[in-house]
Amino acid sequence: MPALASDRDLIGYTALTARPGALHANGAGIPVAQVEAFAAGTANYVPDTALTPFAGKTFTLRSGASAISSHATQVANLYYGSIASPAPDVTDISLFSAQSFITDLLRSGRSRRAPGGVGAAVVNNSWIADLNDDAANFDALHRLDDLINRDDVLIFNAVSNTATDPFPKLLAASYNGVTVGTLTGSHGPILFDGALPRIKPDLVVNTGITSNSSALAAGTGALLRSEAQARGLPAGELAIKAVLMAGAQRDVNWHRGRLSGRDNVTAPLDFPQGAGQLRVDHSFDILTAGQQSAGASIASTDGWDYARTARGTSDAAYYLHVDQNLSNWSVFLTWNRLIAGLQSSGHYSTAATFADFDLSLYLSRRRGRRLVAHSDSPGDNVESLTLTDLAPGDYQLVLTSDIRSYYGIAWYTDPSISSALAPALASVTSRDSNGDEAFISAMPEPGALLLLTPFAGALLGRRRKRAR
Repeated sequence: MPALASDRDLIGYTALTARPGALHANGAGIPVAQVEAFAAGTANYVPDTALTPFAGKTFTLRSGASAISSHATQVANLYYGSIASPAPDVTDISLFSAQSFITDLLRSGRSRRAPGGVGAAVVNNSWIADLNDDAANFDALHRLDDLINRDDVLIFNAVSNTATDPFPKLLAASYNGVTVGTLTGSHGPILFDGALPRIKPDLVVNTGITSNSSALAAGTGALLRSEAQARGLPAGELAIKAVLMAGAQRDVNWHRGRLSGRDNVTAPLDFPQGAGQLRVDHSFDILTAGQQSAGASIASTDGWDYARTARGTSDAAYYLHVDQNLSNWSVFLTWNRLIAGLQSSGHYSTAATFADFDLSLYLSRRRGRRLVAHSDSPGDNVESLTLTDLAPGDYQLVLTSDIRSYYGIAWYTDPSISSALAPALASVTSRDSNGDEAFISAMPEPGALLLLTPFAGALLGRRRKRAR
């Protein structure tokens, strides 16, 4: 399906390109991968590379020869096509079938093999799947999270098109990936591969079709990675994920957690929208504001950091001075689930370690400090603060973890949000074994029942985030 100009308008790309000289790379220099479910009744998974939007691009078919898939062409146009993508200058593309990605790249069920190298900095999965054996689902998800963390890969995963559909287990339930939906797509909270419910998706793009939404988000990821590379900014996948979430636009329907109840501290995201609706122009402003380190003063408006908590301490603090009321200021913190991986014994372990971060904002005062806002989700690997009217003063932004861990953090002031959103956005303050059949589906076309290469998945012990 041909992309419309409005597809890039709604994520803020048109507004960004209207700034003379703003973009330096447009996706250039970033290798990407596209993973596609077979078109119904076929073994086709590749786009029509002869079309004009793909001229001058190099394609590597990692899953063997294939005829053309119309769905793959639709996704490719929005992901890296020269006319409709937010990353039009991407030239190096690897193509995978969904089956091959799970069995040959992730090597699911192969107890002595770690995931292979994907050969890309950004990967898009505009398909959903649910293996009949949950142990196999767990194995695939843990291996995906391992690949993301091990190789610094930014991976985007779509949800189902319909809100009433069950939330897909593959690959949208990943901790370390970026799960993308629409305003009408399936969403959590989900209770799968975790001791406590998690909020998914992470972001939405309101295209109405989750395949297109994930493709646009992945293209945005490629654009931001190229802009970081062009400017010498050390923004890896964790930093870019935080930047994307902090830059998202939160509309009048956005609300932390439930519409009723007191879960604002424990629910860092909106159930249907996650962090909000993707805005590449906002995320670009955060990225180009530059990395700002813990322990020093930071710009109060926009910025980001990628760091590791220091040895011997569980805290990292960022200091900011606000000299006038700061409207609609938000902070998003994210970190990865760690997978044990290949052991010296030659066994591949899917056992997971999961840090528990809290995020707090304090007002510094002569006689100490006062807690202004706090985020402490028991199950998510995201924390956030959303404040609509931050008063002048000196503040400390403090993150705390139970174990030493890398993290990405980003903050942004969105001047476009109406003050009418204050009740919804405001953070609560201290005052208050055999072959497994899989339903793998590309969206919007209905999927087919597919038989994956036989494998056995094993769910191994893993450390979980503590509940409170």
